Amino acid sequence: MIKRRVTAPHAAPSKPLCVTSEALRTAMSRFATGVTIVTCSASTGAQGITATSFQSVSLDPPLVSFCVDRRALSLAAFEQARVFAVSVLGAHQEYVARRFAQRGADKWGGIDITQGHDGVPLIAGALATFECEMHSVLDGGDHRIILGRVLRTTHGEAARPLLFFGGNITRQIAS
Repeated sequence: MIKRRVTAPHAAPSKPLCVTSEALRTAMSRFATGVTIVTCSASTGAQGITATSFQSVSLDPPLVSFCVDRRALSLAAFEQARVFAVSVLGAHQEYVARRFAQRGADKWGGIDITQGHDGVPLIAGALATFECEMHSVLDGGDHRIILGRVLRTTHGEAARPLLFFGGNITRQIAS
């Protein structure tokens, strides 16, 4: 018979812990994430941003999310979009990530795109794409959290992903 030791939960600290935004940013930079381009069509034209906050939320129903900085010029377009798409970038698409990370630049010039079923732009050659309908927009502090219901996906052959690590877009993490 195996005996388990049951311990009491940790007592709450007497003072709230205070983590600075810089300390959080530094610690989170040690977490490697994939790099995506999130796009939508708006009355002002196609919008797109580089996002490393993309994640799966639920398999049933199929939900994904990403976050947009409240200061982003394209925030209103994403909040009002009926549909949006996420293109997961491969290591060969670093230039695309850098282009869409620029504020106010011509992001679309020279970028090979295809159209999704609802006319939303998809980045050609992406490792995977997710076409989504808007599910909800939530408060996330200095960001807005956008949830989408996945309607369609595509994926290519396995290839090296583009990563975000240590505060930088990188093709590989050094060992």
